[in-house]
Amino acid sequence: MQRIPFLLFCLFLLTVIPVQTIEKTRFNTTHPLDERRLENGDIILRYGKGLWSQFFRDVSRRDKRFSHAGIVVREEGAFYVIHAAAAELTGVGKVTCDPLGAFLEASSDYAVYRLAVSGPVRQKIAHNARNYLGVSFDTSFDLSEQERLYCTEMVMQAVNKATGFVVIRPTAASGIAVVAPDNCYEHRLVRSVIAGPGES
Repeated sequence: MQRIPFLLFCLFLLTVIPVQTIEKTRFNTTHPLDERRLENGDIILRYGKGLWSQFFRDVSRRDKRFSHAGIVVREEGAFYVIHAAAAELTGVGKVTCDPLGAFLEASSDYAVYRLAVSGPVRQKIAHNARNYLGVSFDTSFDLSEQERLYCTEMVMQAVNKATGFVVIRPTAASGIAVVAPDNCYEHRLVRSVIAGPGES
């Protein structure tokens, strides 16, 4: 697949994805998330507060609730989120590990999903995500290039490699294959664990 420069991709989003005139309701993420319900390898999604959040959210075709995704990991009794993030104006970034609270603080809505497979497979999802730490953010959004990753692509790789079959499948946006946020939880084996404040 031909690589797409970050700014051109952003312009692509502006031209092909309809901008909604009614802004999504902003939820107060000070609502406590019950960490007792979390496990290694859970998939967490959020709707961010950033400049491009609405556009990335609108890449989803079925459920336009989220704009960003990561994998939950537990380290020494505390929960963290491994996710690929980049600066909004430059696209420079990498796969990083942030405390759960910091990940949620940058959001106005969130939810947690879990793959209905054995515990060891979910542990492998978390292990795979850890292996991607430090990988550069993919500003080209090119699924054929494995040396760089964007957020939902990282989640797809961690999950699919752990299971050995396709759980998360890309979708097409104007002929370009991308992993949309709702692709991360549309499979029949993915279950909702925490609905989040924006669940209607």
